[in-house]
Amino acid sequence: MARTALTLALAIGLALSASVGARASDLIHIDRAWAAPSWGADEPGVLFLRIVNQGALPDRLIVIHSDAAAAARIGGGKPLAAIPLDPGRTLRPDHAGTYIELIGLSAPLESGTTLPLRLQFERAGFIDVEVPVGATGEVAMAPAKAD
Repeated sequence: MARTALTLALAIGLALSASVGARASDLIHIDRAWAAPSWGADEPGVLFLRIVNQGALPDRLIVIHSDAAAAARIGGGKPLAAIPLDPGRTLRPDHAGTYIELIGLSAPLESGTTLPLRLQFERAGFIDVEVPVGATGEVAMAPAKAD
């Protein structure tokens, strides 16, 4: 009886630690990332990516950071606020508003280069993406790496 209780407690503990210790890449998947070349450092950089919440719980994208820019905002001029992602929801890139603008570029985004990007999610934590810069169809869209 004691052995059964110990085995059950161990199994429950392992299950809980597995769900708590899930890697960000197990919860959030990012792909199809690419950025358009910019006209100059004084113009915003525009990038697209697809975000999929593969977790069982809702999450929110709360911060987008790149050393290549002073700030990020959602296309159309809206300041970046938390973007909710329900379980199973996919946020797809499009030209009608689901894109990211990088404001205050330190240098123009040039075709053939990559742009380091760090996304922070409320539950999943940090995910780093190397975003290729190029015209549509020129770039191999990069998957993300989780911390």
